[in-house]
Amino acid sequence: DECEDGSGGGDVSSRKLRLPDARRPWREASFRIAGSLINISEKCPNSARRCGSDLDLVHLLVEAWGGAGSNSSKKQTPASTPLLHLGLAAILHAADDHLRSIGQEGLDPGLRAILDKEEARKRFAQKKEAERQERMSR
Repeated sequence: DECEDGSGGGDVSSRKLRLPDARRPWREASFRIAGSLINISEKCPNSARRCGSDLDLVHLLVEAWGGAGSNSSKKQTPASTPLLHLGLAAILHAADDHLRSIGQEGLDPGLRAILDKEEARKRFAQKKEAERQERMSR
């Protein structure tokens, strides 16, 4: 079978990797594999580091999760970004660490935005919980 761009495979280093579209019979398997890697990475730091060391894979996992990351031209709004899976967060942090360890600046702005949005959600939830606890103690 040919690749999505009709090239038939070959050197993929010059193309942006994407998950298969709905016409491809292996689409469901691709999403299941991506989900498995994300789930394993939640519990296994070595898996998160291995996935995080391959930036193309990181982008594919973000796409499978439902966030566009930097592989998409769609503008992500807070409402359109799903809650970050703990395994994907571990992969993104591992990718950031890996990039910094090889002398780069870290994640690209699209991937960094995913982590930043999740951190803002976490702070907001903690603030709401503290307010709730305070009301309950009165």
